Amino acid sequence: MLYPEVMDPRDILHRRFHTQRVAGEPFAQPEDMVRALVGVQSQDYANASGNAGWSVGQRVADCTAADVARAVDEGRILRTHVLRPTWHFVMPEDIRWLLALTAPRVESVNASIYRQHGLDAVTLARGEQAITDALAGGTQLTGRSSPPCWNVRVSRLRASASPPS
Repeated sequence: MLYPEVMDPRDILHRRFHTQRVAGEPFAQPEDMVRALVGVQSQDYANASGNAGWSVGQRVADCTAADVARAVDEGRILRTHVLRPTWHFVMPEDIRWLLALTAPRVESVNASIYRQHGLDAVTLARGEQAITDALAGGTQLTGRSSPPCWNVRVSRLRASASPPS
C-alpha cells in the first residue's frame, strides 16, 4: 500500500511542504518551480513584490523579486487566466493543453460577466483580433507595455460593421 488509510496530519503537512518545496531541496530557477507545480496562483503579483512573487521566491534557491520579474518579462513564465478567472503562472509549453482543458469551464463562469457588459461573440472576436494583431511579429505583452490594442475601446469593437477576418 502506497499510503496508509489514515494519515497523521503532521505527515500530511510534512509531505506537502516537501512536495511543494517549501522545505527541503529548493528549485534552481523560477520556471522549474512553475513547471513542477503546473499552475501557481499569481493574482497578487504586483511586479514580483506581492505574495505571488514571494510564493515563487520561497521555493527557489537565492531567488529575488527581480529574478521572478525577469522570468515573466522574458516570457519564460506566463501570467494568465488559464485555470479560472484569477491570475496564474504557467509555463509556455503548457499553455495550449491547459487552455484546452480549462477553457470550457472558464468561459462558462465568464458568460454572465460577458452578458452584463454586452460582450457578444462578435465583439469578443474583434477584441481577440485586436490582441492577435498587437502580438504579431513576436511582440510580448507585459504589465509594463502599452500596445496599441489597449487603446481600442469596446464601443469601437461593437460599432465595427463586420467581424474581423
